Amino acid sequence: MMIHLNPCHRWKVKLLFAALAAGGLAQAASLDPAVVRQIDDVVGQVGKDRLPGAVVLVARNGETVFRKAYGWADIDRRQPMEPAVSMPIGSVTKQFTATAIMMLAEEGKLSLTDSVAQHLPDLAPQLRDVSIEQLLTHTSGVPDYTRQWRFLLLDRGDEIALPDLLKRIKGKSLDFMPGARFEYSNSNYVLLGAIIEKVSGEPYGKFMEERIFMPLGLGNTAYAGYERAASMRAKGYDADNGKYSKPKSISMSMAYAAGGLVSTVDDLARWDAAIASGKLLKGESWQRVFSPARLQNGEPSNYGYGWGLGKLQGVTEYSHGGEIYGFSSFVARLPEQGIYVAVLANASGDVTTELLAQRVAAVALGKPVPHYRKITLSKSTLEEFAGTYHGDEGTVRTVKRDGDHLVVERSGAPKVEIFPYSDSAFFVRDSLSQAEFVRDPQGKVVELLLTRNGNVTRNARVATKKWWPL
Repeated sequence: MMIHLNPCHRWKVKLLFAALAAGGLAQAASLDPAVVRQIDDVVGQVGKDRLPGAVVLVARNGETVFRKAYGWADIDRRQPMEPAVSMPIGSVTKQFTATAIMMLAEEGKLSLTDSVAQHLPDLAPQLRDVSIEQLLTHTSGVPDYTRQWRFLLLDRGDEIALPDLLKRIKGKSLDFMPGARFEYSNSNYVLLGAIIEKVSGEPYGKFMEERIFMPLGLGNTAYAGYERAASMRAKGYDADNGKYSKPKSISMSMAYAAGGLVSTVDDLARWDAAIASGKLLKGESWQRVFSPARLQNGEPSNYGYGWGLGKLQGVTEYSHGGEIYGFSSFVARLPEQGIYVAVLANASGDVTTELLAQRVAAVALGKPVPHYRKITLSKSTLEEFAGTYHGDEGTVRTVKRDGDHLVVERSGAPKVEIFPYSDSAFFVRDSLSQAEFVRDPQGKVVELLLTRNGNVTRNARVATKKWWPL
């Protein structure tokens, strides 16, 4: 679940993020010492003054080769973070929920083409047109309940029963026709959790424990509140530019099957090893999990069943992040290289776990991503890039100069600030996303290339019409 807050009270904490490291390598296998130094450098560059603490794990072909804790589990008590710490994983929960749905599908208890209304008939008539697969791929059009003012303003740490949670989805009009586009919505996975309960006859947490966690030996993974083992817990914080405060309180029952699990980096590595060895599901089912959804126009999305699909330094990457009050996470799989990276951090808000995990994965891959440094371009040079661009996926983007950098705007999306690191290339802060402007042989800017998750979008510049007075 992705939730951002702006708390009223914050205090400054001086971190020893890069200097303080607890724990060490988990097993005899290890990375080259130079690679270890590179990972430490990445954590220092990305995490310093941005995260109270974090745990980073790298596995290769099912074996942990790097496992290290940084910073503080509790700032006030000066309690160092430890590698075995347990934390909420937020939306990384979705890949577990999706796997449970696939297990029930293999058992013939449901079909991915089933209408949601077939299993949850009392919710809303419009769900007759929404399939289970569209919930899995966020192409359903069901609005996200976590964006409701009631969720953002009124909810505290009280438990909420599933029927009451479903009332927050019931009767809401769809945001778009099912299958028309991709739009991330936590409501999709709440509905999937309810379907798991309806079809299996068991509570979500119990089903996950009995069918996934215990068979795979994930002793520290559980639906929050139903942990089976006592493990160290970190204190969560809301982060804002190096300042940390107590986050809003929320019951994990509010996150439910969309973001209610807790885990450790060690259990997440075991989870990845189980996926890589084909446990729980048949090979064709796992292949389907990691295949992009097809939209009504035939275009693929960048999301499978509980996993984002993309590229990192030119190789296939399956990944997902999670953020829930006080905590954030990111996991990345590079299946062709057998590399897995998990990052858990005890902060939400102004956090960088995605960037940290992807930079660590790139180091493990042997293709570190450079740390871009902003350069200064003249006002006239920046103005040359300003204009309107038509994307090959049908979108229209507008580029404007904003002081010493550019802003890219797209209808229906937040504006993105981009900063120059060469005379034609720009980077996005706290991201691996890049923008590059292409000139024709005469030096005229004719195209904008946007790279995100290794996927390149080409955007042709639209000629500016000149109107001459009569």
